[in-house]
Amino acid sequence: MRLEILRGASSQLNQVKKLWRVNAETLGFFPEGAFDEYASKSCILVASDEVNGLAGYLLFRRSGDRVVIAHLCIQSEMRGRGIARALFDELFARSMSYRSIRVLCRRDFSASTLWPKLGFIAVGEKRGRGSQNTVLTEWCLDCGNPDLFSFSQNPDVGEKLLVVIDANIFYDLDNPTAPDTLESKALLADWLHSAVELRITPETLNEIDRHAMPSQ
Repeated sequence: MRLEILRGASSQLNQVKKLWRVNAETLGFFPEGAFDEYASKSCILVASDEVNGLAGYLLFRRSGDRVVIAHLCIQSEMRGRGIARALFDELFARSMSYRSIRVLCRRDFSASTLWPKLGFIAVGEKRGRGSQNTVLTEWCLDCGNPDLFSFSQNPDVGEKLLVVIDANIFYDLDNPTAPDTLESKALLADWLHSAVELRITPETLNEIDRHAMPSQ
């Protein structure tokens, strides 16, 4: 499988536009002229081989200190072969000087399950612009290779013991009036405050995003 950046107008760019048309219901409206502009800025990654031709493409833009993915589209008959990951890995390798890679994806699309598999963290959500009252999840991947504690840095920790809590304990501490939270609330004892610093991992944010109830 060959991965490369499109350079201006070409037969491959026409194949990208054709693949978009087939999947426009999911990807949304995108003017053909916009494809030409993205290609002129070297912002379309394509995966292809000599047998099957175009396998998929990743369309992105650079905005300040971040890279934003607009499309990640794979030929239907070639899905499940790791092509999406290969395209993303290539983008990531080319984006190490940026702070983060971000993407908005509708919660009700099957593609929403892809982003956490690629290491993205759900950091927010917003309403879609259409009339269907859709919800978009904002996914973020830190290009600085974050560790478990990167999402809750605190320079004043000092000699405290860093303790990672799981999602269930976090929920208990967030709603201390709920039943059966006594053991979790013990972590808030005054004598522990000066000795222990509670932390969550980024995966807790994905756990919250998976909750079926919007209020939660």
